[in-house]
Amino acid sequence: MLKILKPLADIAFFSRGPDILPSSNAFIGLVIVLFSVATAVAFYVAKLSMMYLLPTLLLSIAAYAVLTLVPLRIAQKQERVAQTFAAFLGTDAVITLLTVPALFLLVNFPSDSLSYQLGQASYLLTLIWSIAVIAVILNAAMEWEKIFGFMLAPVYFFSLVLIGQMLFGADGG
Repeated sequence: MLKILKPLADIAFFSRGPDILPSSNAFIGLVIVLFSVATAVAFYVAKLSMMYLLPTLLLSIAAYAVLTLVPLRIAQKQERVAQTFAAFLGTDAVITLLTVPALFLLVNFPSDSLSYQLGQASYLLTLIWSIAVIAVILNAAMEWEKIFGFMLAPVYFFSLVLIGQMLFGADGG
């Protein structure tokens, strides 16, 4: 599992690009398992209803597939689909696992406590980090000017949040 996490962490921490990932269905399968486990851990720690886990996973994977396929098709870079898709899911898994302590603070401490406020600040920083990682992956995959990835990433991110809220309610369960 560490052989999978290391390159994904390198991408999430902006030290390498998605081109370091294998372009294979087997690797994508392993990344989907990692993504599913990370999401399940976050659901458990955040005390979210597990009945929403599978729909959340399917929605997220589908959204990442669209985010990968559409821009790469427009940019005529279809050969990068597997690596880009794996980078999106894998870095999301890494960031999700690093968000678990913030979720723990948000769920287990009163809203007026310093611990809760630390959890809020940490969670906000990871959301901003997620958007930046999406933008960097898009820029690397499409070889666009930097501004386009940074414009598209927040649109994608908040669209996913809004779709999730419409499907599962404002509190996610």
